[in-house]
Amino acid sequence: MYRKLISLCRGWLLGGLLGVAVTFAAIHLVTAVVLAAVLPDTAPTISGYVLPVVAGVALFILAYSHTLSSFEMLLRFGRTRRRSLGTVLAVIVTEGYALFGLSVLLTALERWAAPPLWTALAGAPGYAVGTEGRALPAPAPGAPMVEPDPNLLIVTGSFPWWAWLLIALGCAVVGIIAGALVQRLGRRAFWLLWGVWLVVILGGNLLPWSRLPSLPWLIPVVIAAVAALAVWSVWSLLRAVVRA
Repeated sequence: MYRKLISLCRGWLLGGLLGVAVTFAAIHLVTAVVLAAVLPDTAPTISGYVLPVVAGVALFILAYSHTLSSFEMLLRFGRTRRRSLGTVLAVIVTEGYALFGLSVLLTALERWAAPPLWTALAGAPGYAVGTEGRALPAPAPGAPMVEPDPNLLIVTGSFPWWAWLLIALGCAVVGIIAGALVQRLGRRAFWLLWGVWLVVILGGNLLPWSRLPSLPWLIPVVIAAVAALAVWSVWSLLRAVVRA
């Protein structure tokens, strides 16, 4: 049944993979236009920051959809709740590997192919790789002017590997929780989740993010809450009632 569900939902996965690929192409199209038009002395590589977020959003949508619709579909086909949940989780893990695997490959491709291409577009004689932008110190009084480096500085950066893992795991778990809530509570849970999403999007800038380091208890509390909701989601799905 695992293979059948993968085949049945391959369009969903292809949509997520396409979203990652289109984002990668858009990043480099914009960068190429800026380099050709402005001729800056610095170019950043941002795929290592953007692509895991896009892959995480896609994985959240897939996990939510599978938990809500694919799980109920398997139950209607006569599968037990335990086997249906196991199949859905296996499919979500597979799709997570595909989405984040593509993101890793495209980020590696950027590191390999982008510097010489951007150097040619910027009209620079060569390029240097660094982790910070170029900042020239102010010359001392009477000192000769320092000639700027003509090479294009490629500023590299990416989330660390453990952040990629946390994004993938977090988005998958939150998607499963959201799907389980809607499966259990129906429209009430959907509008509740929609309200939470609006609060996060519209009110995120109003939160005192600078005070977070002074609240060391906050992260363990959030992790504990998500873990508790994840356990409840499994409990709820194993006792789900599906209408024919």
